[in-house]
Amino acid sequence: MVTGKGLKQVIKELIWDPLGIESTYFGLEDTKKAQQDFATGYNWDNMTAKHNKVTYMTLTDLTGSAAVISNVRDYTKDIYAPRVVESLYAGKYYQSLFQGRIIYRHYSNVVGFKSQVYWFPKEKYRFVLFANAQLGHSANDPVAWKLIANKFNIPEKEILPSNRDGQETPEQQFEKAVTKAYPNHTTCDPSFSMKDIEGTYFNQGYSTFTLRSELSKSNETTLITERPEMTWDYAFRFRHVFGDAWMACEEWLANRDKYSDFHPAEFVKGEMESRS
Repeated sequence: MVTGKGLKQVIKELIWDPLGIESTYFGLEDTKKAQQDFATGYNWDNMTAKHNKVTYMTLTDLTGSAAVISNVRDYTKDIYAPRVVESLYAGKYYQSLFQGRIIYRHYSNVVGFKSQVYWFPKEKYRFVLFANAQLGHSANDPVAWKLIANKFNIPEKEILPSNRDGQETPEQQFEKAVTKAYPNHTTCDPSFSMKDIEGTYFNQGYSTFTLRSELSKSNETTLITERPEMTWDYAFRFRHVFGDAWMACEEWLANRDKYSDFHPAEFVKGEMESRS
């Protein structure tokens, strides 16, 4: 629908104003102008064993609901609004079944902040969890499932162990990704030395980035490229698998040495090709 108005104005007129949402804003600059108390996001640094403040994301380059900065009270007004959701992903909610009950869920994820929404429409049970930490989902998940267990009189041991995320170590996640991408792979040396591969590359999708060698905590020599100029501050850590096949392990710059995704990659003479 073409309205001739900015997205913020459309959302405000169609959603926020009718629901009485008053402390929700569109993007970082909009929030700063409101002069509201602004939560500080943190990331846990394993090297220093301390929480460090993260840099706020502008968010407007993400657009849509991803640019919305809100609080628990306003989010609660949203999930209590009447609506009809039919598809598996509609109105930003995922639909699934939990022990015979329809459940709608939504996880929000920006650097230093996490939010989770749970909604059981037939049981009229819904709640919102916010956390101001990069690993906030790890804290929110046990709370969410405990609330659900208490609400429906389900023994916690029946749902908590099977719904905890992030229990695998980064190395276990890496091995699983390798097995999926390179089943039954052989063991052989790469065609190129680390020195050959180091340098600056250009790709239409990834633009310009520089690879340098770095020793990991396990004393494995890897290739690393950091992308602080991107919307999401991330890095790729290339780990050798066999021959010229590698695994590009994606890490948040705010949470290094914990992988967020994996991308099979292969080095060939003259260019780098990604097979993700």
